Amino acid sequence: MKNTKHTVVLAALVMLALPLSHYSYAAVPPPGEDLFGMYADDNFNGDPSDENPTFVLVDVAMVQVYIYLTDVSASSIGAFEFTLVYTGPGEPPYMTDLGLPPQGINVGTDPDIIVGVGTPLLPNEHGHAILLSPTYFVYDSDPVYVVVTPTSIPAVPGQISYVGYDDPEIIRAMNPASGNFIDPIFAFNTGLVATESTTWSSVKALYR
Repeated sequence: MKNTKHTVVLAALVMLALPLSHYSYAAVPPPGEDLFGMYADDNFNGDPSDENPTFVLVDVAMVQVYIYLTDVSASSIGAFEFTLVYTGPGEPPYMTDLGLPPQGINVGTDPDIIVGVGTPLLPNEHGHAILLSPTYFVYDSDPVYVVVTPTSIPAVPGQISYVGYDDPEIIRAMNPASGNFIDPIFAFNTGLVATESTTWSSVKALYR
């Protein structure tokens, strides 16, 4: 019954939103379909000579980052849901703007993010879509890690989800780029964050 209700909610969001100093990395996402990740730049363009790190080193500043769904399996995106969790040792940065897509609305209660769009959110020519482009005020120079988790009442238990604009009755899983809901997908004021192909424990060993 809950799944049916959430399917209706996510589908309804499509209608509700109607007019109303880095390391070097390739700008290609980790392999896998419908991967959810946060990145420092918006340049997933298929060019391996570019970079798109999973961290920013900003000390104290305003910074914009990009939440991507890469290798999108649907032809378009109509709504999505997830929660971001921030862990220290540093104080969590303050999000000054969610960076919604065009005609997007967030109906989630903090910290849940539940967004619907009034026009289809289309993957780019490389198959990737920017879900959000939030701006943060980073006021602590100590490291902070970002983990993605399901919302407090997820559409599908144990899952972060999205629906297509044209087929909102089908709830699709978004897969964390870290491979799970425990390891970080992004970091402020510290280096490399593991993706699916690298274990978090092995990365932490680099900074001991």
